[in-house]
Amino acid sequence: MNTKFILQSRPARYVLCATFLAMLVGCIVEPVPRRVYVEPAPGTVLVADDYIYYPDYEVYYNPYTQLYWYTEGGAWVSGPIVPGITVDVLLRAPSVRLSFHDSVANHHAMVARRYPRGWRPPPR
Repeated sequence: MNTKFILQSRPARYVLCATFLAMLVGCIVEPVPRRVYVEPAPGTVLVADDYIYYPDYEVYYNPYTQLYWYTEGGAWVSGPIVPGITVDVLLRAPSVRLSFHDSVANHHAMVARRYPRGWRPPPR
């Protein structure tokens, strides 16, 4: 096969350039999409999130989103870690599993009364 002849033809060069460009476009890294809250459609059944609450630290962990919720400067914030507390410390601390489908801020007053700092599960 005469490769030199094939690459000299104009249609072959267009096809080769188009293929190369398509490969380059496929390699472009897309930015991570932002999380946007969308109001559920009427009649939609909301599934409750599960949280693990650590009363000694007043920290919530959502295993599905893998985010911790805690207060910082009087506001509820979330993140993959809790500043100043290691995961090992939290895993050794008493915890309780909770379930609700809205913000932890809406439930924290009741949860903190029911499970105050120093709370321990009843002995088995």
